[in-house]
Formats: sequence, C-alpha cells, structure tokens
Amino acid sequence: MLLTLAIPLMAEDYSAYLTETKEKKSGSPFSQSKLIPDISFIADFSGVYRNTDNEAYNAMSTSGLTPAGGGDHGDAGGMNTNRGFNFNYGELTLQSAVDPYFELFAVFHFGLEHAGIEEAYINSTALPGGVMIRGGKFLSSFGRLNSQHAHSQDFADVPLVNGYFFTAEGLGDVGLQVTWTAPLDIYFLAGAEIFRGSNEGSFGIDGYTDLNGDIAVKGYDYPELYTGFVKTSFDIDDLTILSGISGAFGQTRTNRNIDEVGGYGLEGKSAIAGLDVTLRYQIDSYRHIAFQMEYLFRYMGGDRYDVTGTNPGDTTTSSFNRYQAGFYAQVIMRASTRWRFGIRVDLVHLNREKNDGADIGLPENLYRLGAMTDYSPTEFSRFRLQYNWDRSRFTGTKRENNHEVIIQCNVSIGAHGAHSF
Repeated sequence: MLLTLAIPLMAEDYSAYLTETKEKKSGSPFSQSKLIPDISFIADFSGVYRNTDNEAYNAMSTSGLTPAGGGDHGDAGGMNTNRGFNFNYGELTLQSAVDPYFELFAVFHFGLEHAGIEEAYINSTALPGGVMIRGGKFLSSFGRLNSQHAHSQDFADVPLVNGYFFTAEGLGDVGLQVTWTAPLDIYFLAGAEIFRGSNEGSFGIDGYTDLNGDIAVKGYDYPELYTGFVKTSFDIDDLTILSGISGAFGQTRTNRNIDEVGGYGLEGKSAIAGLDVTLRYQIDSYRHIAFQMEYLFRYMGGDRYDVTGTNPGDTTTSSFNRYQAGFYAQVIMRASTRWRFGIRVDLVHLNREKNDGADIGLPENLYRLGAMTDYSPTEFSRFRLQYNWDRSRFTGTKRENNHEVIIQCNVSIGAHGAHSF
C-alpha cells in the first residue's frame, strides 16, 4: 500500500522537477529560444482589371523613359502586371541583434518565377556621437519613398517618376552607408552612401558589345554610385513636418538591345537630385491626415550608340544629354483604426533629349491619377481598392488612355519590426 501511494507522489515530484528545469533553461542567456531572430512572412496578391489586354499593354512604352529590368514601363517589375489575378510577391524577413555591437536584417523576396535577396545588411549599434554604419545589400535612404518596402507604401504601385528613375525595385545595391544624427532638440540626420552602381533605371556598371563589333563598352569593377541626403523633422502642436534633400551621382551603362538592329546603348554619367516633404496632422489618437510629395530631377549625359544595320560600320556614335523631371503628390486620410482613403497625382513634366545638340522630341507632361481606399481588419492584414487613370503610355506615337482597377490583399504572419514614420 505504501508503494502504491509513493508512486504517484514520485511522479508528481518528477513533473514539478521537469517544469522547474525547463523554466531555468529558458531563462539562460544561452537558451536556444533566445537565439531565434524575429521572423515574419508577408504575401501580396491582387486582381486587376484594365481596359487593355496584357499583350497590348506590355507593348506600350514611353520614349526616353524605359528602364531595363523593369518591363516596358517604370512601374512594372512584378506588381499587378497582368489583367486578372497576380501573385505579386512573398517576403521573408529575419531580424535580430548579433551582439552588443551589430544587428542583422535580411529580406528574401519570392515570386512565381524568381527568388532573391532584396536586402541583407548589418547596422552598428554602439558607435558614439550619433554615428551609425550600415553595410551589405540595402535600399538607399534617398528621398522619402525609396527605402520603404512595397507592403508599407500607401498605394499598390510606385509613382511614375520613381519607377522611371529607379525601376519598381527602387534604388538599392551592395554598398556602405554612414549616417549621423545631430544632438539637437529637433530630428536632423545626414548621411552618405557608396554602392556598386548596378541600378538599371539610371545607372549601370555592366559592359556590352554592339551587334557589328564596332563598339565595346567596358564595365566597371569598383563602386561607381554615390548618394547623400539630409533629413529633418519637427512638430508644431499636432502637426509633424518631415523634409529632406537627396542627391545621387554615378556611371551610366545602358544596353537597350544593342545586339539587334534598331537597338542602342548609352555610356556616360547620371545625376539625380530630390526634394521631399511630408506633413501629418494628428486629429486624435487614431485619426490623421497626411500630405506627401517628392520632386526628382535627372540629368544623363555621354555617348549614344545606335545600331542601324548588320554590317561593320553600321553603328553610329553621337553625344546625348537628357533632362527629365517629375513629382508625385498624395493625401492620405486615416479615418479610423481600420479605414484609410487617399488620392495621388503623378506627373513627369520634363522629358527632353538632345543628340549632337539637336532635340529629338520626346513626349512630356506624362501623368497618372490614382485613388485608393484600404481596410485593415487587424495589423496583420489589409485589403485595398485602387483606381488609376493613366496617360503616360504610348503605342508608337499615340498616347493611350488606360483605366485600371486593382483589388489588393496583403497578409503577414510572425514578428515584424515597426515601420519608420
């Protein structure tokens, strides 16, 4: 009988011992659970209606503003590209402190036919004097929108001018960033970056040879893209003002099918200047209204090579100078914890190119008007309805009148860091 009573008591004591041991292990600084980084996965889907079928839409272009690697238009590149259903992307994010001196952030991007590393970089966390160093593959802090991932942006597509100058993927590359936050009563940040320079919208480091062997443009082995920026922010009662100026300068190596008759290549330099302003008025704890705009100006200059035939000597060389500029301006109203409404105006008002001093007559005043509303049942899901009236695309010399309706679904799981203001 004593044995019968002792067995359950021993079992109870052993269970308590296991619980206590588990608690002690979880409190250990070497516990495996403490070494697991924050992990999240985001998926984005959409349904798109356009008044133009996919074949005709993808054949449209805009002379002087067709970026490589991003389809035939600046906002192409995987987001809402097809009339019908789209799987836009899957995004796996890992973030954790490495040690007292560094933190690591990585974003893996997945599409139906491709996968890659969107960002993977380390930040310093212990440098004195407000200095921080970032190294690896990351999105540039140029301007307001460029460093934001697609799921944190206010519309289902990037503005026209950003897409044209940087492609839909944004200005990002392998490089190094140094920033300094001033010890002031207001926010003041200054920074500089150096990248390889492989962004296909405005820069490029890869060499190429033309169809006839007349031209051989050498690529670059060393970093060739330099950026700088200054950002500041302050409050006036319930109004927050954030503004910044940015600049980028680098080599241009552009190959537009130069291995075919009718193709061309560019070799030269590019410089981009940007100004951004954000105003946000906080109505109460949940509601606010925000105005945001960016203005970008780009100059590109150097040599242009045009393939006119299939015989040696059929590739002509001329000097080229491009002057291009545009902006977007948007207003977003957060009406409650769940609902937001917004409108955006895109305009590229300057698109000019001179070959050997002669104006070649590119289309200007390219615009797109958009309106959106989105509903977020929780912080982990969002449903968006957006309408675009697009007058920026051409079939030959005919400006098209495109209407587009997008229904977008964005969902996330896991621990994801807070987005910047």
